[in-house]
Amino acid sequence: MSVHKSGIRKGEIADRTILANCWIKIKSYTNKLNNLNIESWTVGEIKQFLAADTADISFSDFARSYIDKMRVAGRRKPASNYMCALNSIEKHYGKSISFSDITSKELRAWIENLSDTKRAKNMYPATIKKLFDEGCMEYNDYDRNIFKISNQPFRLIKIPDADTPQKRSTDAETIRKILDVSPELPREVLAHDVLLLVLYLIGINTVDLYNLEKTELKNGKLCYNRTKTEGKRKDKAYIEIAISEAILPLFKKYEGKRRLLVFSERYADSDIFLTHVTQDYNF
Repeated sequence: MSVHKSGIRKGEIADRTILANCWIKIKSYTNKLNNLNIESWTVGEIKQFLAADTADISFSDFARSYIDKMRVAGRRKPASNYMCALNSIEKHYGKSISFSDITSKELRAWIENLSDTKRAKNMYPATIKKLFDEGCMEYNDYDRNIFKISNQPFRLIKIPDADTPQKRSTDAETIRKILDVSPELPREVLAHDVLLLVLYLIGINTVDLYNLEKTELKNGKLCYNRTKTEGKRKDKAYIEIAISEAILPLFKKYEGKRRLLVFSERYADSDIFLTHVTQDYNF
Protein backbone atom coordinates (compact mmCIF):
# COMPACT_ATOMS: atom_id res chain seq x y z
CA MET A 1 0.00 0.00 0.00
CA SER A 2 1.21 3.48 -0.75
CA VAL A 3 0.29 6.75 0.96
CA HIS A 4 0.32 10.23 -0.56
CA LYS A 5 2.16 12.86 1.49
CA SER A 6 -1.19 14.49 2.25
CA GLY A 7 -2.12 11.33 4.17
CA ILE A 8 0.77 11.74 6.60
CA ARG A 9 0.36 13.67 9.86
CA LYS A 10 3.35 14.22 12.17
CA GLY A 11 5.14 11.19 10.69
CA GLU A 12 2.16 8.88 11.15
CA ILE A 13 -0.27 7.50 8.56
CA ALA A 14 -3.55 9.40 8.74
CA ASP A 15 -5.20 8.16 5.52
CA ARG A 16 -8.39 6.48 6.73
CA THR A 17 -8.70 4.17 3.69
CA ILE A 18 -5.16 2.87 4.16
CA LEU A 19 -5.69 2.45 7.91
CA ALA A 20 -8.94 0.55 7.29
CA ASN A 21 -7.24 -1.78 4.77
CA CYS A 22 -4.39 -2.39 7.20
CA TRP A 23 -6.85 -3.18 9.97
CA ILE A 24 -8.67 -5.68 7.73
CA LYS A 25 -5.34 -7.35 6.91
CA ILE A 26 -4.28 -7.47 10.56
CA LYS A 27 -7.71 -8.85 11.49
CA SER A 28 -7.36 -11.63 8.90
CA TYR A 29 -3.92 -12.52 10.34
CA THR A 30 -5.38 -12.62 13.84
CA ASN A 31 -8.23 -14.88 12.75
CA LYS A 32 -5.81 -17.30 11.07
CA LEU A 33 -3.59 -17.51 14.14
CA ASN A 34 -6.48 -17.86 16.57
CA ASN A 35 -7.52 -21.07 14.81
CA LEU A 36 -4.15 -22.65 15.60
CA ASN A 37 -2.07 -23.55 18.60
CA ILE A 38 0.96 -21.31 18.01
CA GLU A 39 2.34 -21.38 21.56
CA SER A 40 5.60 -23.04 20.46
CA TRP A 41 6.03 -21.11 17.19
CA THR A 42 8.91 -18.74 16.58
CA VAL A 43 8.36 -15.28 15.10
CA GLY A 44 9.92 -16.57 11.88
CA GLU A 45 7.43 -19.45 11.67
CA ILE A 46 4.51 -17.09 12.24
CA LYS A 47 5.78 -14.75 9.53
CA GLN A 48 6.28 -17.60 7.07
CA PHE A 49 2.78 -18.90 7.72
CA LEU A 50 1.08 -15.51 7.34
CA ALA A 51 3.10 -14.53 4.26
CA ALA A 52 2.24 -17.71 2.35
CA ASP A 53 -0.45 -17.21 -0.28
CA THR A 54 -2.11 -20.53 0.38
CA ALA A 55 -4.93 -20.01 -2.11
CA ASP A 56 -2.64 -20.03 -5.15
CA ILE A 57 -0.12 -22.81 -4.55
CA SER A 58 0.62 -24.08 -8.03
CA PHE A 59 -0.29 -27.72 -8.54
CA SER A 60 1.28 -27.64 -12.02
CA ASP A 61 4.64 -26.42 -10.70
CA PHE A 62 4.64 -28.93 -7.84
CA ALA A 63 3.71 -31.79 -10.20
CA ARG A 64 6.48 -30.94 -12.66
CA SER A 65 9.03 -30.75 -9.86
CA TYR A 66 7.87 -34.14 -8.55
CA ILE A 67 8.07 -35.66 -12.05
CA ASP A 68 11.57 -34.24 -12.57
CA LYS A 69 12.69 -35.98 -9.36
CA MET A 70 11.28 -39.25 -10.71
CA ARG A 71 13.35 -38.86 -13.88
CA VAL A 72 16.50 -38.11 -11.89
CA ALA A 73 15.84 -41.28 -9.87
CA GLY A 74 15.78 -43.28 -13.11
CA ARG A 75 12.01 -43.81 -13.16
CA ARG A 76 11.60 -42.57 -16.72
CA LYS A 77 8.57 -44.67 -17.71
CA PRO A 78 6.37 -43.78 -14.72
CA ALA A 79 7.56 -40.16 -15.05
CA SER A 80 6.30 -40.20 -18.63
CA ASN A 81 2.92 -41.55 -17.48
CA TYR A 82 2.67 -38.85 -14.80
CA MET A 83 3.44 -36.14 -17.36
CA CYS A 84 0.75 -37.48 -19.70
CA ALA A 85 -1.78 -37.30 -16.85
CA LEU A 86 -0.71 -33.75 -15.97
CA ASN A 87 -0.94 -32.66 -19.61
CA SER A 88 -4.42 -34.17 -19.81
CA ILE A 89 -5.85 -32.35 -16.79
CA GLU A 90 -4.17 -29.07 -17.79
CA LYS A 91 -5.73 -29.41 -21.24
CA HIS A 92 -9.13 -29.84 -19.55
CA TYR A 93 -8.64 -26.64 -17.55
CA GLY A 94 -6.97 -24.84 -20.43
CA LYS A 95 -4.18 -23.51 -18.20
CA SER A 96 -1.67 -24.30 -15.50
CA ILE A 97 -3.62 -25.05 -12.34
CA SER A 98 -3.38 -24.42 -8.60
CA PHE A 99 -4.39 -26.85 -5.87
CA SER A 100 -7.49 -24.77 -5.19
CA ASP A 101 -8.56 -25.13 -8.85
CA ILE A 102 -8.97 -28.89 -8.40
CA THR A 103 -12.57 -29.45 -7.34
CA SER A 104 -14.71 -32.57 -7.34
CA LYS A 105 -16.96 -30.97 -9.98
CA GLU A 106 -14.10 -30.38 -12.40
CA LEU A 107 -12.60 -33.80 -11.67
CA ARG A 108 -15.88 -35.47 -12.58
CA ALA A 109 -16.05 -33.53 -15.85
CA TRP A 110 -12.45 -34.45 -16.69
CA ILE A 111 -12.94 -38.12 -15.87
CA GLU A 112 -16.11 -38.13 -17.99
CA ASN A 113 -14.03 -36.94 -20.93
CA LEU A 114 -11.74 -39.94 -20.39
CA SER A 115 -14.60 -42.44 -20.29
CA ASP A 116 -13.93 -43.79 -23.79
CA THR A 117 -10.33 -44.69 -22.99
CA LYS A 118 -9.30 -48.15 -21.81
CA ARG A 119 -6.59 -47.31 -19.27
CA ALA A 120 -6.34 -43.54 -19.02
CA LYS A 121 -9.71 -43.22 -17.26
CA ASN A 122 -8.16 -45.10 -14.34
CA MET A 123 -4.46 -44.31 -14.58
CA TYR A 124 -4.70 -40.54 -15.11
CA PRO A 125 -7.05 -39.76 -12.17
CA ALA A 126 -5.11 -42.14 -9.91
CA THR A 127 -1.89 -40.38 -10.89
CA ILE A 128 -3.30 -36.89 -10.28
CA LYS A 129 -4.64 -38.06 -6.89
CA LYS A 130 -1.14 -39.32 -6.01
CA LEU A 131 0.36 -35.95 -6.95
CA PHE A 132 -2.35 -34.11 -4.98
CA ASP A 133 -1.71 -36.26 -1.90
CA GLU A 134 2.05 -35.69 -2.18
CA GLY A 135 1.39 -31.94 -2.38
CA CYS A 136 -0.67 -32.10 0.81
CA MET A 137 2.19 -33.90 2.54
CA GLU A 138 4.59 -31.23 1.28
CA TYR A 139 2.64 -28.12 2.25
CA ASN A 140 0.44 -29.17 5.18
CA ASP A 141 1.70 -29.65 8.73
CA TYR A 142 -0.66 -32.25 10.20
CA ASP A 143 1.11 -32.26 13.56
CA ARG A 144 0.26 -28.60 14.14
CA ASN A 145 -3.00 -28.47 12.16
CA ILE A 146 -1.59 -26.10 9.53
CA PHE A 147 -3.44 -26.67 6.27
CA LYS A 148 -2.19 -24.65 3.32
CA ILE A 149 -4.12 -27.05 1.09
CA SER A 150 -7.48 -27.52 2.73
CA ASN A 151 -9.62 -28.83 -0.14
CA GLN A 152 -9.96 -32.61 -0.52
CA PRO A 153 -11.75 -33.09 -3.85
CA PHE A 154 -10.92 -36.77 -4.29
CA ARG A 155 -12.99 -37.74 -1.23
CA LEU A 156 -16.09 -37.35 -3.40
CA ILE A 157 -14.64 -39.03 -6.48
CA LYS A 158 -14.79 -42.68 -7.49
CA ILE A 159 -11.99 -43.44 -9.91
CA PRO A 160 -13.27 -45.84 -12.61
CA ASP A 161 -11.61 -49.18 -13.21
CA ALA A 162 -9.52 -49.73 -16.31
CA ASP A 163 -10.93 -52.05 -18.94
CA THR A 164 -9.75 -55.62 -18.55
CA PRO A 165 -7.28 -56.20 -21.40
CA GLN A 166 -8.08 -58.94 -23.83
CA LYS A 167 -5.85 -61.93 -23.21
CA ARG A 168 -3.41 -62.37 -26.06
CA SER A 169 -1.33 -65.43 -26.80
CA THR A 170 0.79 -66.67 -29.70
CA ASP A 171 0.15 -70.10 -31.16
CA ALA A 172 2.95 -72.63 -31.50
CA GLU A 173 3.02 -72.39 -35.30
CA THR A 174 3.71 -68.65 -35.19
CA ILE A 175 6.54 -69.17 -32.70
CA ARG A 176 8.04 -71.84 -34.99
CA LYS A 177 7.94 -69.39 -37.90
CA ILE A 178 9.71 -66.76 -35.78
CA LEU A 179 12.43 -69.22 -34.81
CA ASP A 180 12.95 -70.23 -38.45
CA VAL A 181 13.35 -66.67 -39.77
CA SER A 182 16.75 -65.70 -41.21
CA PRO A 183 16.77 -61.87 -41.31
CA GLU A 184 19.36 -60.09 -43.45
CA LEU A 185 19.30 -56.35 -42.71
CA PRO A 186 21.19 -55.29 -39.54
CA ARG A 187 18.13 -53.79 -37.81
CA GLU A 188 16.08 -56.87 -38.64
CA VAL A 189 18.82 -59.09 -37.22
CA LEU A 190 18.80 -57.04 -34.00
CA ALA A 191 15.01 -57.13 -33.74
CA HIS A 192 14.98 -60.90 -34.31
CA ASP A 193 17.72 -61.50 -31.75
CA VAL A 194 15.91 -59.42 -29.12
CA LEU A 195 12.70 -61.29 -29.87
CA LEU A 196 14.51 -64.59 -29.29
CA LEU A 197 15.82 -63.29 -25.97
CA VAL A 198 12.29 -62.30 -24.94
CA LEU A 199 10.85 -65.69 -25.94
CA TYR A 200 13.50 -67.80 -24.25
CA LEU A 201 13.52 -65.62 -21.12
CA ILE A 202 9.77 -66.16 -20.53
CA GLY A 203 8.66 -62.77 -21.82
CA ILE A 204 11.30 -60.57 -20.22
CA ASN A 205 10.60 -56.86 -20.69
CA THR A 206 12.95 -54.93 -22.99
CA VAL A 207 13.57 -52.36 -20.24
CA ASP A 208 14.97 -55.19 -18.12
CA LEU A 209 17.18 -56.40 -20.99
CA TYR A 210 18.45 -52.83 -21.20
CA ASN A 211 19.11 -52.50 -17.45
CA LEU A 212 20.56 -55.94 -16.60
CA GLU A 213 23.75 -55.66 -14.57
CA LYS A 214 26.65 -58.10 -14.84
CA THR A 215 26.15 -59.04 -11.19
CA GLU A 216 22.62 -60.23 -11.98
CA LEU A 217 23.95 -63.20 -13.97
CA LYS A 218 24.55 -65.95 -11.42
CA ASN A 219 25.28 -69.62 -12.14
CA GLY A 220 23.49 -69.63 -15.47
CA LYS A 221 20.49 -67.66 -14.17
CA LEU A 222 19.30 -64.09 -14.43
CA CYS A 223 18.50 -62.89 -10.91
CA TYR A 224 16.97 -59.41 -10.98
CA ASN A 225 14.07 -57.17 -9.98
CA ARG A 226 11.57 -56.46 -12.74
CA THR A 227 11.48 -52.74 -13.42
CA LYS A 228 7.79 -52.54 -14.30
CA THR A 229 6.51 -53.93 -10.97
CA GLU A 230 9.48 -53.41 -8.64
CA GLY A 231 7.82 -50.59 -6.71
CA LYS A 232 4.45 -52.34 -6.39
CA ARG A 233 5.42 -55.56 -4.60
CA LYS A 234 6.97 -56.34 -1.24
CA ASP A 235 9.49 -58.69 -2.84
CA LYS A 236 10.47 -55.87 -5.27
CA ALA A 237 9.38 -58.14 -8.14
CA TYR A 238 12.44 -60.36 -7.75
CA ILE A 239 12.69 -63.18 -10.29
CA GLU A 240 15.17 -65.84 -11.37
CA ILE A 241 15.24 -67.13 -14.96
CA ALA A 242 17.41 -70.01 -16.16
CA ILE A 243 19.22 -69.18 -19.41
CA SER A 244 18.68 -71.72 -22.20
CA GLU A 245 21.77 -72.91 -24.06
CA ALA A 246 19.99 -71.86 -27.27
CA ILE A 247 20.51 -68.16 -26.51
CA LEU A 248 23.93 -68.29 -24.83
CA PRO A 249 25.53 -67.16 -28.14
CA LEU A 250 23.32 -64.04 -28.03
CA PHE A 251 24.65 -63.12 -24.58
CA LYS A 252 28.15 -63.38 -26.03
CA LYS A 253 27.19 -61.45 -29.18
CA TYR A 254 25.66 -58.55 -27.24
CA GLU A 255 27.97 -58.58 -24.24
CA GLY A 256 28.31 -55.14 -22.70
CA LYS A 257 31.25 -53.41 -21.11
CA ARG A 258 29.48 -51.75 -18.19
CA ARG A 259 26.25 -53.76 -18.05
CA LEU A 260 25.44 -57.34 -18.93
CA LEU A 261 24.21 -56.48 -22.44
CA VAL A 262 25.42 -53.74 -24.77
CA PHE A 263 22.02 -52.12 -25.36
CA SER A 264 22.51 -49.44 -22.69
CA GLU A 265 25.72 -48.39 -24.44
CA ARG A 266 24.09 -48.09 -27.86
CA TYR A 267 20.85 -46.34 -26.96
CA ALA A 268 20.23 -43.29 -24.75
CA ASP A 269 17.42 -44.94 -22.80
CA SER A 270 15.23 -48.02 -22.73
CA ASP A 271 12.36 -46.30 -24.61
CA ILE A 272 14.59 -45.56 -27.59
CA PHE A 273 15.86 -49.15 -27.49
CA LEU A 274 12.28 -50.46 -27.51
CA THR A 275 11.33 -48.23 -30.44
CA HIS A 276 14.37 -49.41 -32.38
CA VAL A 277 13.51 -53.10 -32.09
CA THR A 278 9.71 -53.00 -32.48
CA GLN A 279 9.36 -51.70 -36.02
CA ASP A 280 7.14 -53.55 -38.51
CA TYR A 281 9.48 -55.98 -40.19
CA ASN A 282 8.40 -58.45 -42.87
CA PHE A 283 10.00 -61.58 -41.41
